[in-house]
Amino acid sequence: MRLADTIEQWQIEQDWQGELERDEAQQTATLEAGYRIKEQSFKLYLETDEENDWLAVYLYAPFNALEHKQIECALLCNSIDARRSAGSIHVLPDGRIRYRQTIDVEGMTVSGVMISNLIQDAGDCFFAWLEEIAAVALTEATAEEVLAQLDQEATEDESEQTEAVPEEAPEDARLH
Repeated sequence: MRLADTIEQWQIEQDWQGELERDEAQQTATLEAGYRIKEQSFKLYLETDEENDWLAVYLYAPFNALEHKQIECALLCNSIDARRSAGSIHVLPDGRIRYRQTIDVEGMTVSGVMISNLIQDAGDCFFAWLEEIAAVALTEATAEEVLAQLDQEATEDESEQTEAVPEEAPEDARLH
């Protein structure tokens, strides 16, 4: 199983903890490991599907959305996804919050760098949004409130960085 072998080699090179479980009959393999972000313990899974040539990373938050907050948290996750280009973050029916990215590696040579980048992107997503996700998933904060606050902060940052631009460019800057 070439994808599983690649993960195993990457695991050795990176001294990454966790056991790679292979299912030869299904042509799949799964590596389960811990992953820390902001002093929080996440669960990381790397999965391979040899038949479909898929490599996937899953990263689970260290908390679940409260039952009455799952829809609100899903709204926040949808908004996060709209702001990102890779992977997706979503709320599962049992309240678990999961980042997932699956790539089709047909005809490609999967490298250790590719595996590391998949994991890094998953970690970056939670690193950037952990406080907001926790606020919506675990408190009475709403996605709308959290996003409005972020938009306000972004607007304030932009206005601080904006310089006055003259209506007309100086004579020497105009195209002739």
